[in-house]
Amino acid sequence: MTDDTPDRLLAELHVARALANRPPRRAARGVTATDLWANLGRAPGAPVSLAVARSLRDDPGVATRYRRMLEAIAIAHAPVALAASDGVALRRIGEATLRLLPATTDAPPLLVIENTTAAALELIGADGDTLRLALPPADAGTIIMALGDDFPEAAAVLTLLAAATTALFLLP
Repeated sequence: MTDDTPDRLLAELHVARALANRPPRRAARGVTATDLWANLGRAPGAPVSLAVARSLRDDPGVATRYRRMLEAIAIAHAPVALAASDGVALRRIGEATLRLLPATTDAPPLLVIENTTAAALELIGADGDTLRLALPPADAGTIIMALGDDFPEAAAVLTLLAAATTALFLLP
């Protein structure tokens, strides 16, 4: 009986080298996991890769993988949004509480997030539309944002928060 350990180790080394030199596997539409991670790490308001945005909207597999990645890095997440048509809307996101206070005659709608240190809020609609908001620094654990006419994404935020199928992610 012969000892074939050196031969087996050499064969495994060749297989490992071949696997390491393969080009990265691409998902549908040419989006890699690296592309998704780069999109996750972008600052709010930074340019978005059109290929990633298209894949998130058109490919349910890529969208599911992206949501799982978001869940992994998020401080907290909620699979559904506020879905309130009037009055004060309230939603728990992990330890945080998110409220949407309606507009009054002298004040715009207010987004209030309590008990958080998040730096960004990402909203993902059922149709794949994503919106990432930079949050102001928390004061005593509370963040307050006025969603008035001077806030460029106010209409999109209110539309996404009104849809019950919107997922919310608080990001560090």
